[in-house]
Amino acid sequence: KNSGAIENVIGSRLNDIITGNNQNNVINLAAGGDDRVDGKGGYDTVLLQNINYGDVTLTLNESSGVVKIVHKSDEMNIVNCEKIIFKNKTIVISDMNKQPPIIETGTITLNHTWKRINLKQTFINPIVIVGEPTYKGKESCTIRLKNVNSKYFFIRLEEPDKYNQKHTYESVNYMVGEKGKWQVPGTNNYVEFGNFKTSITSKKGFTTIQYKSIFPSTPIVITQIRTYRGSNWVVPRTRNINQRSFQFTMQEEEKNNNLHPWEYVSWCAFSKGTYNFQNKKFECYSVNKVNNRQKRINYSSVFSSIPNLLTRCSSFNGKDPANTRIIKNTEKYFTSFIHEETSKDKEIRHPDETIDYIAFL
Repeated sequence: KNSGAIENVIGSRLNDIITGNNQNNVINLAAGGDDRVDGKGGYDTVLLQNINYGDVTLTLNESSGVVKIVHKSDEMNIVNCEKIIFKNKTIVISDMNKQPPIIETGTITLNHTWKRINLKQTFINPIVIVGEPTYKGKESCTIRLKNVNSKYFFIRLEEPDKYNQKHTYESVNYMVGEKGKWQVPGTNNYVEFGNFKTSITSKKGFTTIQYKSIFPSTPIVITQIRTYRGSNWVVPRTRNINQRSFQFTMQEEEKNNNLHPWEYVSWCAFSKGTYNFQNKKFECYSVNKVNNRQKRINYSSVFSSIPNLLTRCSSFNGKDPANTRIIKNTEKYFTSFIHEETSKDKEIRHPDETIDYIAFL
């Protein structure tokens, strides 16, 4: 369909080709389809007011000026347009290469009491990911969150029920990202933040979570239980991470029945490699053969100071509930191991697992 000299166009459900004119065109693509739009002259606006900004992958080809918008199975390519209006956000295309600050990071010292963390930036749909704790206290512990919103979140350490629930102070790093998929400028690397709702535990199996669009290669995935509907100790576990999806489940402590109420789960997926994004250096890789013995993992390049670190077990070779702990973190390496909880027995031997890590500074 060619709009010719028509100033206002409503796209169909088909794969439309829409060409504007020198007027200030308003082009409505809400019906969907694989559309191509050339706004030509004037100040042109594309309407997608039935779609949330966080539900699309939005990329700008700086050499051609083409903006690609991927939503579910639809792919829209627009050029010579100035503005895109989503249901919850307006994007000025000339500002896209300036990349808004979509990531906030920090370090927290915490124990078993709830602690409020105020966000410095303004988020629409914040996705909070917290790294595993240090190993000052030898009892098993995991990170729990609650009341995550655009201004703050609450966080604490939680021990299995068999312990007294009074854990010593540990340090953790965290990252908050805006929900959505983002391209690292000038590269074929991508970063995606998302969330989902589930009650599945390893007693029932795994649920499969798909990315918004396929990654060029298998990414690094870190998950985080972000609500506190169930008060029992629980850890996130992932497996079968690939270019399209990953599988997820929750595990309660071994002496429990491993049934847990539904929770919201946040996740991030980062392209594998070392690159700069949001004025930070990122290193994102997987490490094999990590078990209950401490293992030193060298960074691929030396950081100028100690980086922030997020880790998760990304395989499910051992069925006993466990999470990673951080023994030491330096500019050159970190030391970690798989820490099983001991509510049912004192045996802590764990088979080799793969862990994913994201280090950033």
